[in-house]
Amino acid sequence: MIPQFEEFLYPFLLALKDANLTTKEMNVDHFNLTAEDCATMTKGGNTNQLSDRIGWCRQYFRRALFIDIPQRGTYAITQRGKDYLASILHYTKVI
Repeated sequence: MIPQFEEFLYPFLLALKDANLTTKEMNVDHFNLTAEDCATMTKGGNTNQLSDRIGWCRQYFRRALFIDIPQRGTYAITQRGKDYLASILHYTKVI
């Protein structure tokens, strides 16, 4: 089962921590999904749910200035995104 959009946010940003990724590289491995999960279509049937969730994450983080898109289909974390991720990682280590 594909997680809700909010559950994709942290893994999406964490995946970009070490390297820029393309849309194709941002795949099942980063979200621990099965092939069946990836084949699940949206209610409208226009795209699969994985692509839909990645698209929403991309829009959310781009508007928050946490990622840049240096070229079509490639995502790069910004310094603001790195700072936010560091604050989350620091917070989770404290708890």
